[in-house]
Amino acid sequence: MISDYEILTFMKQSDDTAFTPNEIADHFDLTNSAARRRLYNLVEDGKLGFKKPGHRTVLFWIAGDYSIDASET
Repeated sequence: MISDYEILTFMKQSDDTAFTPNEIADHFDLTNSAARRRLYNLVEDGKLGFKKPGHRTVLFWIAGDYSIDASET
């Protein structure tokens, strides 16, 4: 199972600043719905921010006041 730490580290180390659930799903070999659930859980935990700029598009990013802690592995 992919940890929150792995998802957050991937996002933090990427040149991109925001991600769709599909991008996370492709990178970690998850279903789109599983990636979406994981990302929304990270939003609820205060680790990610999100925006829905279109009817079907949702973007997620590392929350401005959140820093990755290796103890979360």
